[in-house]
This record gives sequence, C-alpha cells and structure tokens, in this order.
Amino acid sequence: MGPLNQNTGKVIQNFLNPKGVRKLIALTLIFGLLMVSSFLVYTMGGTKLAYVHGFYIPIIISGIIFSVPGGLITAFFASLLSGPIMPFDVALEIAQPSQSWMLRSLFFFMVGGLSGIGAKIIKAYLQDLENRLITDSVTQLLNSRGLIEEWHQNFMPKQDMKPSLVILRIHELSSIEAILNPDEMDQLFNNVARVLKNVAKDLGVIATLEAGTFALLLYGSKKVKETIAKCRHELGNVFTINNIPVFVNIFYGIAEIHNTRESIIDFLHRGRIAADKAIRNNSEIAFFEVEDETQLLRNAKIVHDLSTAIASPELKLFYQPQIKLETGRVERLEALVRWQHPELGMIPPSEFIPLAEGTLLINPFTKWVLDQTLSQLASWREKGCDLCVSINFSMKNFYDSTIFDLIHQSLQKYKIPAQKLEIEVTETAFAANLHQVADVLHTLREMGVRIAIDDFGTGQSSLHYLLELPLDVVKIDQVFIRNMLENPDAEAIVRSAILLGHELKLEVVAEGVQSEAEFRKLRDLRCDYGQGFYFAEPMASDFISSWLLKESPQSR
Repeated sequence: MGPLNQNTGKVIQNFLNPKGVRKLIALTLIFGLLMVSSFLVYTMGGTKLAYVHGFYIPIIISGIIFSVPGGLITAFFASLLSGPIMPFDVALEIAQPSQSWMLRSLFFFMVGGLSGIGAKIIKAYLQDLENRLITDSVTQLLNSRGLIEEWHQNFMPKQDMKPSLVILRIHELSSIEAILNPDEMDQLFNNVARVLKNVAKDLGVIATLEAGTFALLLYGSKKVKETIAKCRHELGNVFTINNIPVFVNIFYGIAEIHNTRESIIDFLHRGRIAADKAIRNNSEIAFFEVEDETQLLRNAKIVHDLSTAIASPELKLFYQPQIKLETGRVERLEALVRWQHPELGMIPPSEFIPLAEGTLLINPFTKWVLDQTLSQLASWREKGCDLCVSINFSMKNFYDSTIFDLIHQSLQKYKIPAQKLEIEVTETAFAANLHQVADVLHTLREMGVRIAIDDFGTGQSSLHYLLELPLDVVKIDQVFIRNMLENPDAEAIVRSAILLGHELKLEVVAEGVQSEAEFRKLRDLRCDYGQGFYFAEPMASDFISSWLLKESPQSR
C-alpha cells in the first residue's frame, strides 16, 4: 500500500471511528443537520416538497459513525421532527396524513439501521486490513510497520523512557530450509514467537521483521540482560519439528535507545548491525557501537567508489612469485590487487573484495583483473619470460554466463596459451555450491585453463573437493606452514598434503613461506613451489620485470 492509500485509509478510519474532540464534533454536526433539515422543510412549505429527504443525511452519517444504535436514534428524532408536528403544506395549514409520516419514519429507521450495518462491515474490513498490514502473517506478531506505529503511539510520547531494542536472528536459515519444508519452517518460527511472547509479554513489544529475524522493543534498559538470558534459556538451540530435531543458532544484537525522538528506523538499523556483528564474530550477543556505524559508512563508500576505481590508476595489480623449490627458478606468479584510495588510503583486498562480492561489481572487477593480467603476461612473453600467472575467482564469477567467452576471447586477444592462465578458487567457494563450481571448472579445464584450490586444508571437505573437482594445483594454507617447525601435527599435515597432491598428480604450492628454515623443510618434504615474503613480496609489474632478470635467492 502506497503513502497516498495509507493516508486515505487513515482519513476513513478517523471518520468512521471519531475519538475525543472529533466525536463531540460529529454529534454537534448530526444535531445541526437535523435542525437545518427541519428548518428547511418548514420554511420551504412543508413535507410536500423534496426537502424532507434532507433528514437522510444526518441519519446516514450517524449510522456510519455510531453504528446501528446511532442510526436508529437519529432516525427516531428525524421521525419526530418530520412527523405529525410538521405540516404537509404550511401555507394552507394542511396536516400530514398519518400513513405518510409513518411510512417515511419506517424508511428513516431502515436507512439508519442499514447505514449502521454497512458501516460495521466496512469498519471490520478496514480493521482486518489494518491488522494484516501491521502483523506478520506467519507468527501473528507485529511486523516492521506495526512496530513503527507502536513506537510512535506508546514510546515517543514518553520522554523519560529509555527503551532498548534487541534483534534476534536465526543464523544459516538455508541450512534449516534444506531439512524442513515451508510449513515446518512456519512451525519453527511460530515456536520461537511463542517463547518470546512468554518471556517478554510484560516487558515490551515483540515483532517479526522478516523470516528468522525478530525484534524485542523493551520498555526500559535495566532488564535487557535478564531478558536475553531468559530467551537463551527458553529457546535453547534444538527445536523438535514433526519429530525432527533441528539445531537453531540464534544471535542477539542490542541497540540502546537514549532519545525517543529519534527515528525507530535508525534503531532497527543499529540493532541489525549489532546482530550482524554477533554473527560475524561468532559471539552470541553483541552491542551496537558508534564504530560499527562508522565502519558501515566506510563500507558504503568503498562499494560506491569501487565502480569508478575499476580501470583507473587507483587499482593496480601486483605480482608475487612462486619459486620452484628444487631449482630456485621463478615459473609462476600470482596476481594480487592493490587499491590506493585517494581518501581512505591503501585498502587491502581482504576488505574491498568481500564487499564487491555482495554486489554486481565483482564481475567487472574480475574482468578487469583478467584483462590486465593477460596483457602483462603477453608483455613478459615478448621479453622471453615464459610464466604462468594465477588470478583469484569469486564464487559470484561462476554465475556469470559470459565468463567463458571472455576468457576465450582474452586469451586469443593476447595470444596466450590457455595453460599459462591459472584460476584460483578458495574452499569457501566450493562449499557454497559444489556442483555449480564443478561444472564451471570442468568447462575451463576443457579450454586448457589450469585450476588451483587456494587455502587448502582450512575447509570442512578438502578431500572431497580433490575427488570431485578438476584440479591442477593445491595451495597449502599458510597457517600450517607457519606452525610446522614447532608443531609436529602441523608438519604432519603439510607432509600428508604434499604426498596426497603428488599421488593425485597435482602440483603443490606452500603459501606464506617466511624463513629459510621453512624453505629448507618444504624442499626436504619435496614440495613443488613456495610463495611468501622470504622469496619476494608482491611487486608492481615494472619491478617484477627487473626482478625476473636477476637470479632468485635460492639459486645462489
């Protein structure tokens, strides 16, 4: 319902249900119309003329506003005023025939009663419509609009009230939806709503913002922790739906309200920020802090400015060598993006790439990286440097139907053999949609493009990915490399990953090599390649070009 329709509905409701001064005005209006109608009928010559029908106006209005009793009472007074005391013809002093005023009175009562009945039906319909507009259809709790109206009616007028807002969010709904059908999901939400009603029924207002997200608008801030503790105790983590035990992970975001004159929209926004922070930090409860909003503003600026930064001097590609441990030669490079923002300074990829993945910007961004990388690779090949360069792909890139044509055309444009391009994908991308990713990777593999799995060992199904995906390279996550000299278990994992990779005829790259001791250990374990600050930091293309002409550190 749009703003115009909402305002119209309010006007109709105020007319049908006057309160306070409006009710007094309505009574005065009805009485005045009766007197005016009686005066017109008499001064215009009596009931012989049509002016007598003016009595229907106050009858109908009274029936609409005050329902059936109001319509009948007004009809009674209209019958008296237009009855035997009112002449049929004033000038000739002819009285009304009794059957005339009695029949008219019957019509008055019928119109008054029907007006009241019609108004009652309309009021019930409008009330039902209003209830639908302000309540959630599943849980029957207030929805966002209902919560806003509740705020304006009962919270804003009370200046001394310092309410608190708690956002409850069920995490990973998609995992639960994979177990339960839609009706069972509704049952789950109703179970949560029922518990919240029992816990906080006298402490504030409960609302459903969207599927799996609830709001508690508490009357004060003193019992917030106690209320959350009760919610955690009563809700727990396991719900039984149709004999199916379902694990539900609920996170709580808290926004304290210091000024009721502020918009409830702002508080809902802050509560959501706090809930998101709780999920992000894997902390069950999180409070909104000013720094959280500052970070959001920074994120918004990054996303906004990224669209113009693509293909501008602000974005630059750096390249980090991957050293053949056996020979010390540089045979491979990884392309890494650096963004020197004119206001925010250097923004690391770990910050802006996840934000880009949440928008459609990730696709033009990846296309720019691909074009720049292949262009630079062509330049190196002209200088006699036969290298393989890897670029990172996002999960969102696998849903871009144009990516295959783009890669094919770019390889042809720069005359680069397909096997000199390597696509890196993290395990998190596989976990999101293994079949979708596998289909894309098989197509790329058929084109001749090499495939690498990044951060190997940090996911939950690493071995499964090795079986299902067309891989050429395994990159062992740096967390294992960093700890392998002091931790025998970490060393065992690295050794096993290298042996497994070789058994599957895959090349193995160790990430995050930072010392000579790590280099020597990896070489002894027969790891194929090493990448890290011990060999070289990521460098701009012009530095890489000169660096490649020099002897690498391990050939000395």
